[in-house]
Amino acid sequence: MTQYTLTEASPRDLVELPDELARALIQLRVATVEPEATGTWCISNVSKVGSFTVGTHQVDILPKTSIAALSFLLGYERSQRFWREEDILSDDNAHPSAAIAFSLSRLIARATSGGILRGYHSEDLVDMTLRGRWDLATQLKRSPGSNLPLHLITDEYDADIAENRILLTALHRLLQEPHVRGPVRTALQALSRRFEGVPLLKRGELPSVVMNRLNDHYSGALHLARIVLRSGSLQQSGAGNSSSGFLLTMSTVFEQFLGEAVAHTATRIGLRTVEQEKSALDFDALVTVKPDITLYRGTSPVAVIDGKYKVEKSDKYPNADIYQAVTYALRLGLNEAHLVYARGETEPRRIDVIGAGVTVYVHALDLELAPPLLIESIDSLVRQTVDSAVTSAPA
Repeated sequence: MTQYTLTEASPRDLVELPDELARALIQLRVATVEPEATGTWCISNVSKVGSFTVGTHQVDILPKTSIAALSFLLGYERSQRFWREEDILSDDNAHPSAAIAFSLSRLIARATSGGILRGYHSEDLVDMTLRGRWDLATQLKRSPGSNLPLHLITDEYDADIAENRILLTALHRLLQEPHVRGPVRTALQALSRRFEGVPLLKRGELPSVVMNRLNDHYSGALHLARIVLRSGSLQQSGAGNSSSGFLLTMSTVFEQFLGEAVAHTATRIGLRTVEQEKSALDFDALVTVKPDITLYRGTSPVAVIDGKYKVEKSDKYPNADIYQAVTYALRLGLNEAHLVYARGETEPRRIDVIGAGVTVYVHALDLELAPPLLIESIDSLVRQTVDSAVTSAPA
């Protein structure tokens, strides 16, 4: 198998690639790919990390952040009860899929240390004797005019519940990754055996789970398992070639992490957050806006935050992002908006917009900080955002 290595957010580079691999990079939205000469392509704006294969070609895409930072961003869950430093793989030579496998194995091991969850679930059954509940609608539909066999619904109490199916399927998905090997692979295999009798989810299936006091200890593991299943569902075919792999869109990872961390602080100071709230910009609802995070006190918005992992323009001045932030503030009746970038993409600044009565604050978040310091910096950012909104609100 021929191997190729790319790096997220690397400068424009000329790379010799077979045509089918270049097409896959475009179709999977991994990067901007432009033909330069026969067999040579200009690759830029690499926005995903992970790996995928096309036929006999394998592509590995490494993150610009450290593996430890990536692991923390992926595994952070707002309750913070389930994150520990020992859950993070700090080996920067490790592949992203191996780091995720390590973290997930630790989270699942802890969640199931006292045994796996069991619960009730309904099953359809056809039998000659009555047990469970008679499904009269199905009986009339499938066996009209006949009382036998009986179409029944039974309630079973066992381990075949959504929570276990999600965790087991994520384990199996990571076991398919070639970079998951050694002790981490052994740990995944051992954990899989704990879920004996639990069926795997079908590809693309991801059931919802209502968290409660009975399954609360599964929360951290479920959070990361869902990321694994969403990122590892890649499977495409075309032009005689198939592609499969495990890819993470880093902008999505960053925005989800920011949403979790902001929500954690907001709850502690008596506010609530709404993510991706869609609302009309005009009276005819022809144009809509959808900010990443809106903070509310009761029913009144007090601040709006938009996460931006990467500045699109090479001059590092995010004009389009500023326009967007001003629009959010005007729509919500606020005189401030906040843009949060990963550090290195832009510098902190304040922009007072002429004629709009809106100030846009640009923040730069250092993702390489130690996890407690990173969360502390977000906590401080949120508190400053709310305090500033209160002190600058119009009379």
